[in-house]
Amino acid sequence: MDGRYNRMVWIQRTRPVPPCARPNEMERNYPNSGWPQRAISVWDIMNHELISIADSSVEKFNDNQGDNDNNQTRISNQAVNYDTDCHFPPLKIICTPKMQNQNGAYFVQTLIKHIKKKFKNENPTRKKLLAFDALWVNAEGDMMVLTKCMEIFIHLCILLNYAQEINNITIESQLPKCLPPPFSVLIKFVHNHISIDEIRQEVKGKYFSQYSCNELIGTKTHRTRHVRIDFTERNDYNTILNNGQISFCSQLYTVSEFLEAPKLLVCSKCNSPGHMKKQCRSKYDRCRRCGGHRIIGDHVECSIKCHHCSGEHLSTGYKCPILADYRFQLVKELKRHPKRLPEDVQLFIPAQCRDRNGRPHVITNYQKNEQKTMKLYLRKKLDEEIKLIREDFKKELNKLNAKYENQTNIFRDRWHLVAQQIKTQNEMINNISATTLSCIMPMGIDLLRTTSEAFQSLRNKEQNEETKNKLNDSAE
Repeated sequence: MDGRYNRMVWIQRTRPVPPCARPNEMERNYPNSGWPQRAISVWDIMNHELISIADSSVEKFNDNQGDNDNNQTRISNQAVNYDTDCHFPPLKIICTPKMQNQNGAYFVQTLIKHIKKKFKNENPTRKKLLAFDALWVNAEGDMMVLTKCMEIFIHLCILLNYAQEINNITIESQLPKCLPPPFSVLIKFVHNHISIDEIRQEVKGKYFSQYSCNELIGTKTHRTRHVRIDFTERNDYNTILNNGQISFCSQLYTVSEFLEAPKLLVCSKCNSPGHMKKQCRSKYDRCRRCGGHRIIGDHVECSIKCHHCSGEHLSTGYKCPILADYRFQLVKELKRHPKRLPEDVQLFIPAQCRDRNGRPHVITNYQKNEQKTMKLYLRKKLDEEIKLIREDFKKELNKLNAKYENQTNIFRDRWHLVAQQIKTQNEMINNISATTLSCIMPMGIDLLRTTSEAFQSLRNKEQNEETKNKLNDSAE
């Protein structure tokens, strides 16, 4: 018995507890990690058989993978990219009358022309082409559009941005239930006696761009629950986050950023994690309820039995220990290589996938964040220098403006003096001209009259002499 006890103590202290393989046992005995937190007793030895069965199920799954060495789950780059990318759901535009495939492109072109002007005004710094990544007409004759641009997605989530009619087709947008995490906040531990309608009214009165307000599934207890709120305006989102608190019924509640949990890439053909249908090697499509051939038989009301672990749950649900273990390995891979995350992405670590101390609960690319912080610091430093240069420029400009005003006043006074002198000179000239004209003109007129009379008298004398000579000649 003593030898068995020593052997069991060594086993339980050196081998970690497989994640998510025995949640009840882990919550009871190992609340923070896979290692025992209390002294090992006889009950631990009696429960060894149950623990061994759970371990063998996980090891059996790892052995069946074929491409994994040393019982390590292989995480593909495709799975990591799918986990870190932000996926927006397609937007459905209900059309009346229904559309045909050949009219879809022209319909979307008209829609883009309608929203282009307002979109450019709201996003003046965006220089990319305003277009959708994919568009199609579904079987019901309604238009489906898909975009990877967050600004376009948020713009189309506002009903006022749609026209009532496009190309003689009445449209009605079917909006998504919630917005992406970069526009969502989380209000924690809100009392149950405050209804969700009261919370909507309180938030709507303070922030007009509220899109949705819903209780977070799985957080409700007998006293409190968490509430998720989405906004369509970045200013309201930043304001409520910077405040850090909000009041309901005269009580303050903490507001934090809503972070999305890691997403699993599950094949739609074989229901296994880590790859897509294009890379799947399965020979047939498997039903996620019973695991049988999806084409053969009726799989609407078939028995629920996971074909991964033979449990009574769907093969694509997180209740499956295989998917839970893959999720744990995915989070572990991201924590080991956080540089694979984009700089603007933060992922929330579920409680089942955290370390034994429960910290940290967020995965962040610290390297890119440090680079971003350095860029922000340099930008701030540059802004401060530009601000100082602007202040010096304003001071110099004020000095130049003061000198300009002073010189302008001096020139204005001198101009007034010159104008007075010119006016005085003009008055003197006018007086002299009037005096000259009044004195000299009569004298000139008299002189001209006298001269004219003298010439007239001389001319008369000449005429008299000529007449006299003619008379003398005739008398002879």
